Amino acid sequence: MASVTRIAVAALCVGAAVLYNPIATRLQVLGVTRNIYNVHGTGLRIIPDSAHCEDLHRHERSGLLFAACEPDDKQREQWFPPSDCRVHSMEYFAEPTKIRQGSFMVIDPQTLNAKRLSFVNFADPFVTHGIDMVPSIDDPRSLYIFAINHLPESFYPGAKATTQPIAHSRVELFHHWVGSDEVTHLRSIWDPLIRTPNDIFGISPTEFFVTNDHHYRCGFMRFLEDALPSAGWTDTIHVKLLKVRTSNETEGVKASVAIDKLHNNNGLGHGATPDEVIIGQAASGIIHIAKIVDGSKLHIEHTIQMQSATDNPTYFKDPYVKITGRDASGYVSLGLAHAVSWPDGVDPSIAYIVRRQGDETDNSAKSWNHTILWQDDGNVLRSGSAALLIAVDPSKNGNRKEAQMFLTGPVSQNIVVTKVAL
Repeated sequence: MASVTRIAVAALCVGAAVLYNPIATRLQVLGVTRNIYNVHGTGLRIIPDSAHCEDLHRHERSGLLFAACEPDDKQREQWFPPSDCRVHSMEYFAEPTKIRQGSFMVIDPQTLNAKRLSFVNFADPFVTHGIDMVPSIDDPRSLYIFAINHLPESFYPGAKATTQPIAHSRVELFHHWVGSDEVTHLRSIWDPLIRTPNDIFGISPTEFFVTNDHHYRCGFMRFLEDALPSAGWTDTIHVKLLKVRTSNETEGVKASVAIDKLHNNNGLGHGATPDEVIIGQAASGIIHIAKIVDGSKLHIEHTIQMQSATDNPTYFKDPYVKITGRDASGYVSLGLAHAVSWPDGVDPSIAYIVRRQGDETDNSAKSWNHTILWQDDGNVLRSGSAALLIAVDPSKNGNRKEAQMFLTGPVSQNIVVTKVAL
């Protein structure tokens, strides 16, 4: 009997050891064990009239920042399909014309002056989410912008009656002349493979990747999908356009699955090279470093387990390596610091820069160094989804490695900017 007892105890110890790391990681990612303290950098500032700008991108040639924002901080509470369908308003679903237009915001990172662009050839409701930009190779002022738009199914004539408000989310393609006050709508894009779109990776004005962040839109199965990292039920879609201008959202759209079996596939970012795609698995706190292969597929080369939830990862390329003798480049992740309470709390946020510290062939957790750049209890930045770093010229700040950091979130009242040490 004693030997049987010892075997049973040993088996329990082995089982506990096997389960400990995954459970501990899960609790850490969800923020269950995290003590929130503020890390705000220096010179913290707020950009006014920038509510609910979930995504943020930089136009390299001009240095300007672009975001897609809601008209105020109320609409998203009534209609935002990426959230559980229980928050959808039947009033908005029944009368989709009540849904107001979000807009694009352009920010000068030097002066922090911001302006909203007016639409040309676009009068539809615009419920913003992920965006990406593709500069023209012919004209440095010419810029194409892809943007997610979460329209309700009832917006379309002949929609079937339903007791559950359902989204018919699509991608919009716009054109903008950098420096102007307008953005022109070129076409809408939809395919049955575009189901729950979240973010976009632009390749050219006629080609992009788009993520589907959930398989289930609401209910217990959606909860289960978020809770279980093993629920690899989402995918990323490759889309090729045969026509840039058309009034038919399905005309000339060729879509295929670029990668599947991902958990809560969320944000996409441009990596260290033109063919590198950063994939954020939000609820599992994982960043994948992938390469574009065969023109339309994504192949994961490295995986980074973050210490918090993630969202729209970005890559910071240090332009002052030769001057300072140190390369501060790395992957930047802003996410919920206490994801377990989302979206019912003040939604604290945390941002890391992650750099490789081992051999390129080493994919273990030890091969990545995680440095906290930002942490907030939710009173300055409620929620967090995207962060961009812009390097500060070391000749102007005593040869220090610093950057301006712009941060925003899906339910943040404003975009914030601060200076952080690298």
